[in-house]
Amino acid sequence: MKLATLKDGTRDGHLVVVSRSLKRCTTASHIAATLQAALDDWASCESELTDLYRQLDSREIEGDPFDPALCESPLPRAYQWADGSAYINHVELVRKARGAQVPESFYEDPLMYQGGSDAFLGPCDPIPLGDPSWGCDMEGEIAVITDDVPMGVSTADAAGHIKLVMLCNDVSLRGLIPGELAKGFGFFQSKPSSAFSPESSDVQRTVSQNGVSQNGDRYLQLTICKKNKLSRFLAFFFPRVRLKEFIRRDRGCSAEKETPKKRFSHSCDISLRIFSIF
Repeated sequence: MKLATLKDGTRDGHLVVVSRSLKRCTTASHIAATLQAALDDWASCESELTDLYRQLDSREIEGDPFDPALCESPLPRAYQWADGSAYINHVELVRKARGAQVPESFYEDPLMYQGGSDAFLGPCDPIPLGDPSWGCDMEGEIAVITDDVPMGVSTADAAGHIKLVMLCNDVSLRGLIPGELAKGFGFFQSKPSSAFSPESSDVQRTVSQNGVSQNGDRYLQLTICKKNKLSRFLAFFFPRVRLKEFIRRDRGCSAEKETPKKRFSHSCDISLRIFSIF
């Protein structure tokens, strides 16, 4: 199942279901007006949205042409937006670029911050930049959307709260980060609105269709292109996300400590992201 949000002049857009081919879509307004409304009532909406997706994909419903340029991010705004560096090589590269060392604790506890979630960019929207000296940087990332996650949830149970998965184009202003972090209060102006892939997909089908199995873990393959040139394949743990770390210690998600660094491209900054809907 694939869900998207079309722009309609409102803050939260219009929920549609998208075909697997990403060529067609159909309104889901009779089920839920917005993706946030669907998440708030996921227990009853999920089966109806899945059935609508099946009808669209089998052409029982013809639908309309799907144009990503007409989309908001799947959630144009969210109650919670948390970003965790699940792969230590991301932390090493970014800190090295600004002449900072990686504390030993980072190899045990994931680096985490809570970002602004009041407004996200559409997948094809331009990224506003007031001054080139701010150093605009983009990062390809994996994002997940959860339902209500109970406090103190176990690692085993946390995975069941992940409902949708999508991609993110994370925006950073590298020229502003050092001075802002030096104040000791974390990111604010240096982390403006990010953008997400036009559609979000349900976890089970995404993993079964695009994932590969290795040592009992599930991975997703992500390919990043720059100016139509293919970059390396990047493998991610999925759905092993330690939401309990986020709930219990305000740390967010992490990959296993022993994750081989060689699995990740040293030419890209990669993080794992979570939308936590509370």
